[in-house]
Amino acid sequence: MPAPLKILYADDEAGWRELVAFWLKEAGYETRIVSDGKSVMPLAAEFKPDCFLLDHDLGDTTGHAVCEAIKSSADFRDTPVILLTAHAATMHKVIFHFPPDQFIVKSDHPEELILVLVDHLKKKKSA
Repeated sequence: MPAPLKILYADDEAGWRELVAFWLKEAGYETRIVSDGKSVMPLAAEFKPDCFLLDHDLGDTTGHAVCEAIKSSADFRDTPVILLTAHAATMHKVIFHFPPDQFIVKSDHPEELILVLVDHLKKKKSA
């Protein structure tokens, strides 16, 4: 049986961290979770995720700023970044420099998130 794909998820809201962690575990992903932006890159260096899942508002920074660091990194520039937001209006503000691979509006239904993850991880495996 192949090793599960790895997701690094960052969100400053405990409720969302718990909910999304449950969804990812149920979908069969190995997941590491952080509660702030500054923890993403150090954990990524150790964990080597197949995909990043970032909340837009991380408290100490934005998911877009973390996305910029990821896409600027030689180790992770080709790793998919999915940005979650509770506010769809913020999406257009971050599409210019170092855009994420996908935006998702937060919802209490996991279907869209899991479908997007499957799609991006399938593309990454075939690349």
